[in-house]
Amino acid sequence: MVPTLKKTLSDLQLDYLDLYLMHWPMAFKEEMGLTPEDENGKVMYSPADYVETYKAMEECVKLGLTKSIGVSNFNSQQISRLLATCTIKPVTNQVCVK
Repeated sequence: MVPTLKKTLSDLQLDYLDLYLMHWPMAFKEEMGLTPEDENGKVMYSPADYVETYKAMEECVKLGLTKSIGVSNFNSQQISRLLATCTIKPVTNQVCVK
């Protein structure tokens, strides 16, 4: 997470982000694009746990790479699980409605 955010900041020529969001409470298969699919068109997920991803985002705050962190598209159970383990509360839960 830290190296990825550092690359993003470099690409954007910024020192920090105001808000860094985790967009989904699940991870997609790494190194295969934004929404990787298998040969049958089925989305390929990663076993990565969103709690571990959020902990890495907390490290980005501690390093000054972002001022705030938040989540998007989390349900109440996922938020509760996150709150039980995090040290920095999410500043937002952005919800996308179709």
